[in-house]
Formats: sequence, C-alpha cells, structure tokens
Amino acid sequence: MHTPAFPSDLVIDVHDLATIILDCHARSEVPLKTLQLVEINHGEASVATFENGDELLPDWAACNKEKTCLILRDCHRETNERLTLDTFARGPPKSVRTPNGCQPTRAELEDAYWRCKVHCHGYALTYAAGEVIAALPPTTKLRVRTAAGLEAFFAPADVSVAESVVNPREGTYIAYFDEGAGPHFTAPKVSITPSQVGVKGLVPWPWLVFGRRTGLGHPALDAMARCVLDLGLAQIGGHGLAGEHFALEREAEFYTKVLKKHTLEWCYPKERPLLTKEYMEHKYQELEMEAARKAIPNESAHFAFYRNTLRPKKGSDSTGKAISGRKASAAAADYTDMLGMAVKNMVLARLAKVASGSEEFCQHCGKEDTRSRCSKCHTVHYCDSHCQMAGWKYHRAWCSRPPQS
Repeated sequence: MHTPAFPSDLVIDVHDLATIILDCHARSEVPLKTLQLVEINHGEASVATFENGDELLPDWAACNKEKTCLILRDCHRETNERLTLDTFARGPPKSVRTPNGCQPTRAELEDAYWRCKVHCHGYALTYAAGEVIAALPPTTKLRVRTAAGLEAFFAPADVSVAESVVNPREGTYIAYFDEGAGPHFTAPKVSITPSQVGVKGLVPWPWLVFGRRTGLGHPALDAMARCVLDLGLAQIGGHGLAGEHFALEREAEFYTKVLKKHTLEWCYPKERPLLTKEYMEHKYQELEMEAARKAIPNESAHFAFYRNTLRPKKGSDSTGKAISGRKASAAAADYTDMLGMAVKNMVLARLAKVASGSEEFCQHCGKEDTRSRCSKCHTVHYCDSHCQMAGWKYHRAWCSRPPQS
C-alpha cells in the first residue's frame, strides 16, 4: 500500500494513535468473528458450561492465583459482520453464563472482549505501532499526554522497544469449542481449543519507549524523562491509570503503578530498535529452543506467544497455503508481519484523514462513528455516552487546556 502523504509539521497525539491502533487491530482479526461469548468465570466456582469442566480444562483448574476464564462457542457463521462488543456477546438476552447466575455488566463484557482481541498479540501490536511510527515523516512531533498531566514531545527516531518477562497477577484462560447439542457439554461431544496467558507464570512482554536515555547513567532519571506505551495490557485485564485498554504513562509511573498493580513480578527490560520481521522470527526460534530444553518456566504461555493466538494454521502459512517442513517460527513471523502490515495500512489511512480534518473519532475507543462531544470543551468526540463517561478520567486532565506546540 502507498504511504499517504503527511505534512512535514505533523503532530500526532500518541494517546489518540493508541486508540486508533487498537480499533484497527480489532477490525483486522478474522477468527473471532464466528465466536460467541458464552461464559465469564473469575475462578469463584467450576466452569458452568461443561459438566466436567475441571477435567476438560486441567490447567485452569490447577491455577491457584487470580484468574479469569472465558468460554467461547464457534458458531461457524459465514459473515462479513465486524465483531463489536455488542456482537461478541450475541445470542438471546442473558445468554452469557456466570457461575453465580448474575449477568455480566457492560464493563465485564468489555473486559472480556479486549482480553480476547489482544490475547497474545502484544508483540504484533508493538510491531504494528513501530511500523506506523517509522512510516511518518522524520520531522513529525509525537505528543504524549498522560492522565497525570505530563505533556512531552518526541521524534520518531526517539522511539524504541523494551522487552521484559512478567508474571501476570491474574491469569487469563480462553477456551473455544465447536457447537454441540444441548446446554451442557461433556468430553466426547466437544472439541476444545485452549489458550492462556499468565495461568502458569512468566510471559514475554514488550512495550514502546518514547525518549532516549539521559546519559547520566541512572535508570531512575531515565524513567522520569521517558514515556511508555503498552498496547498488550488488556490481555491480562490491565488498564492504564485513566482506565484505558492500554497504558500511556511516564516510564517511572508505568513501573511503579501499572506493572506493580497488574503483575506479581517483572524483569528490568532490555531495549532494542523497533521490531522487524527478521527479529520476530529470531525471537520465535529462541523460544522454540528454550521450550525444547525445558529452559522456560511457562512453556504453554510461551508457545501461546507465537503459536496459539498468532496461530498460523497447522500445515499452512499465514495465507492458508500448504507448507512442507517449514518451521513454526517462520510461519508465526509471517503471521505477525501480515497482521502488523494490515493494521499499519489501516492506521496510516486513518491518520491521513485525521490530519486533513476529514475524520472524527472516539477518543476512548478509536471508532470513526462519533455521536457526542465533550460538553465542556466541545473539541473531543465520543461514539456514545458510555465512552464519554469512560474517557473522562483521562480527558479531564486536558479539557479546555490548549496543547503546547
């Protein structure tokens, strides 16, 4: 796709960019379109969908920390319908089960939706965001504004990637199954495909870093001068400090308030330039070798990282064509690249419209279809009252406050 032309004095708000990236990512993922959410379980009781749930989902049953299990039914529907929060819980009213019999709130459904959409896609989203930033003019100003009131500007050349390993405070277990007969299912009647993040422990974790090191040799000073964008946080039920489905914070606050809240432990990250397809394949190969020699403490989570939800089909590449003797790491890298490029192209096209003034979008969820504005400043748009209320915690720090140039 041809990269749109942008003005040399372009200013991109990184918070807006993050919402648009997640919205475009939600549109680009095909597999979830045929799935229906049927149960949300936070570990307070056995899974209600299956009569023998503990036997069918042994990893879930054995997990002894905070956990959320999402059960999805594959309806095998032929549809071009975009999967949204409303269609994700499609079916008759009160169709989503919970162990206590209460219907989930909209906030719980939204949490489940984003856990599934972002599940194991932290690297793909970080890759896509890096590709978008690399495609912008080098003179672009990337404006970071946090809910704490920090405003800072960075050049595209000042953006890098940090890689850590985290132990999520809460494990997320997703199981989807083929449609069967009757409200309850037993082992002979159902084929279950499970995937998990954090149920067994450590998970590879990337994020974008805005800003260069101070050169003073003190990590604490660097952390006060730089900012972080974590686009994969929702897969473990995490939120930014203003309740966003991502984190955009000063680096020091990201460590002390976001990672500390949503993880039991994390390693100080290693930094590198923006991700490339070649690096992703190398990364997947490393994980394959670590898994082969049992050198990783959470094998299934690492496999989920490049195989389960990045999911090139077995025996095929990311386009569905048959392959012979091809390594899973190469197929996974192709899938990451395909997904990243699809998101990149969608985001760049939308940024061009935003820059020209021909598109308005919801500041909270990134959708183009907006129906309301902030009643105070009248400049920020939202798609509905729910997003307006959810987005106020971030927007109130900037409402009627003109941005710096």
